[in-house]
Amino acid sequence: MYRSMVAAVACCAFLLAASPKDPYLAFPDSTFAITNVTVIDGLGSAPKADWTVIVADGKIERAGPSAATAVPPGTRVIDGSGMTLIPGIVGLHEHLYYEIDDRMASAPTMLFSAPKLYLAAGVTSARTTGSLETYAELNLKRRIDAGSEPGPDLDVTGPYLSGPNDPLIIQQAALTSPDDAKGTVDFWTDRGVTSFKAFLAITRAELAATITEAHARGALVAGHLCSVTMSEAADMGIDELEHGIVQSSDFVAAKVPDVCPPFRALIMSYAALQANDPRIAALIEKLVRRHVAVTSTLAVIESDFGLAPPLKPPELALLSADARAGYAASAKEPRLPAPIARHIIALEMAFEQAFVSAGGLLTEGADAGVGVLPGFAYRR
Repeated sequence: MYRSMVAAVACCAFLLAASPKDPYLAFPDSTFAITNVTVIDGLGSAPKADWTVIVADGKIERAGPSAATAVPPGTRVIDGSGMTLIPGIVGLHEHLYYEIDDRMASAPTMLFSAPKLYLAAGVTSARTTGSLETYAELNLKRRIDAGSEPGPDLDVTGPYLSGPNDPLIIQQAALTSPDDAKGTVDFWTDRGVTSFKAFLAITRAELAATITEAHARGALVAGHLCSVTMSEAADMGIDELEHGIVQSSDFVAAKVPDVCPPFRALIMSYAALQANDPRIAALIEKLVRRHVAVTSTLAVIESDFGLAPPLKPPELALLSADARAGYAASAKEPRLPAPIARHIIALEMAFEQAFVSAGGLLTEGADAGVGVLPGFAYRR
């Protein structure tokens, strides 16, 4: 959470360095005070009502109860009555594309709008956990760092690392061997990538090589896995697992090594699983012991299962004609029976709570999906 506060300050410093004519800036002041605001410090403390926060030269100088915190003469004052101030959000599963359909057949990149939507929603640091246009994301990061584009501090993840038979996306790096995995990691870390995302069809040997080489290069490895189980990945030293237990093949009966089971088999394994299953407790114990983080992406899971509330007019207004048509078509797609969908989401929430209670590191991200807009998903 300390990093979140630092990110918020860093974001302020970036905005203040931008041109005052920038249409995305509310105001250009580098020194100001926010008074009468409720403050959430990100450290687990109770919200602090009626506080004043003093910012000097783009950095938080002090904060305290409004009655005891004097605002320096001549300082611009922003009345925060009825509002809440939070640290900048560190999103660890974000994307710079939007899915128009449920099968990712069309997923246009949003290099112009996504960074602004994230920043407007308070996301001051974002990891693009799986990129479809890695060069574009690296170039965008450089522009943001230079102050020529508004956006969050980006950590760029390389292309999806999968196998030739990935069942979902065509833009993945279809690894063919551990040597191929090593070479791919070397290529992209040389160009500024700071993390990698192992995907559905990657094999154990390729994942092990990816983790070893990425760590040698100072990069992290996250996993949205299927061919490899969460338990196997933890034994290899993976850093983070995306989406939680509802993207796990650990509980599929007669799971074949290095083979991603059919999606129906995955769903049925979750439908039959109960939160108090001792196998879940054993998996949590291993993840905590091996310091493997888990990224929560509840908003996109809810959307995928057809249980998300409908988009509101301000969100619909942001969609292109194709995206609106895709969103409408998605609502007509066959879905899991609602009781099964609700059971799986409740299972994931119980897993995340148990993971944190056991000492696990739970991060969060919005992901991307049909109807899951950058920034807006954080409200959910």
